[in-house]
Amino acid sequence: MRAKIKYMCYVALAAAILCVLAPWSIPIGGLPLTLSLFAVLLISYILPLRVSLGAVLVYIALGAVGMPVFAGFVGGFQAIVGPTGGFILAYPLVAIVASKLGGGLKKNCAFGVISTILCYFIGSLWLSFTTDAEFLPSLGTVAVSYGIFDMIKAVSASLLAEAIKPRLNKFTERRGHIHE
Repeated sequence: MRAKIKYMCYVALAAAILCVLAPWSIPIGGLPLTLSLFAVLLISYILPLRVSLGAVLVYIALGAVGMPVFAGFVGGFQAIVGPTGGFILAYPLVAIVASKLGGGLKKNCAFGVISTILCYFIGSLWLSFTTDAEFLPSLGTVAVSYGIFDMIKAVSASLLAEAIKPRLNKFTERRGHIHE
């Protein structure tokens, strides 16, 4: 019972980090530049898979029911089924890839880039489906417009995780780990 409560607390805290960072955005064309991918990568690097995945799913559920946690402080199911919803729906897969395959600065950076490309692919596929645009031009526009910013976010999340994870591990060792 105690482990379940710890798990729920970690999920809630990680979801809160997502809910605080993700809504901040800078509009660039039709797609906003946000901190959501950065936050998903960060929690995926520092927390076990089931915690980071749980947090991402809670974040999406909160946004789906209307909490203004998506880019531009938007919430509601229409944000998920709208043109940028594919990027949001890709976050669980990003969390799985980054959490399961990452570990250490170099691997985190590499899988952060792979996760970002995966997010672009799914998001652009959804974008082209919902707007009747061609897939490859949509993917190209996303990659050109956001690629540099998102690579900086992936590396920054890796660097920050390397600073946070040893302190978090020291803290949890004294209070008991959350097991996967």
